[in-house]
Amino acid sequence: MTMKKAVPVIIIIVLFFASFLQLKAGSLIAKPVIIDKKGEPRITLKEVVVLESQANYKMNIYAVVNNIDILDGDREFKISSQVDLSKSLANWIEISRGVIQLLPGEEKSVDLEIKIGPKAEAGIYHAKISFFEGSTREEAEARKQGPSVLVNLEISDNSQEGARLKKFSAERPIFFKMPVAFSFRLENEENKPLPLDGRVMIYNRRGEEVAVLPINKEGGVASWEGPEQKLLLANLGETGGGFGRYKAILRLSYGAKRTLIQDTVFFWVIPWPIAVVFILILTALIGSIVYAFYKLYNQRSYDQIE
Repeated sequence: MTMKKAVPVIIIIVLFFASFLQLKAGSLIAKPVIIDKKGEPRITLKEVVVLESQANYKMNIYAVVNNIDILDGDREFKISSQVDLSKSLANWIEISRGVIQLLPGEEKSVDLEIKIGPKAEAGIYHAKISFFEGSTREEAEARKQGPSVLVNLEISDNSQEGARLKKFSAERPIFFKMPVAFSFRLENEENKPLPLDGRVMIYNRRGEEVAVLPINKEGGVASWEGPEQKLLLANLGETGGGFGRYKAILRLSYGAKRTLIQDTVFFWVIPWPIAVVFILILTALIGSIVYAFYKLYNQRSYDQIE
């Protein structure tokens, strides 16, 4: 079997086995790792977070919600009177704040609601729901040990400046070595230069950010002219991570109103050494099957002659 014919089969095998991987944080598993939602003011979005205990004792878990600023990181949760409710995803999230008890090996579903405020402003918001273990909430928040779920919420802006993201993609769905390249295609209906600013954030399957690619003047992209233009982003270098499935989130702001748009793409990185191992295993398997059929055919031919 040639390398070209073997690669598609190898990819299928890799995807099959990779689907069984899970995110673990100590003795507790939380899934999904990332929740992406879109909505508008006054609507309620529902989701379910599944917690699974890997401990050999009863666990007391407390949910802690914080806003996340792209530049400044986590921000402490504040009560309604101390925060701008038009921009606080953490205050829109409703989840059990009481103790969540898990027996050894138990799996429990936790309901999550995002009640978008009536005065919510258009934009992209981020929050983190952490599940900390402790005998009391105070102890759990002090220890800060446990997995987290990242929540991304996009509230659409109906007054866009005549621009549209038509496509965002990786150069290929599967890469056998670094670097990894991305491109996006924008449609500028106003046919005039508009300032661009943003980034592409890369996450591995454990929800960890492994790279950030800037989209600004320093990153080589300052503006674009219409009606349409394709731009190639900087590459994800060797520090981006090894084998696995990755998620790339594109976030752009443009124009005088700094309108926000985003898109997501998934891709795989399968280093050649791993690919070669699968090729050898697949070749040996096919060879064994062919040899078995060959022996069976010869035995039947011999029996017919007898």
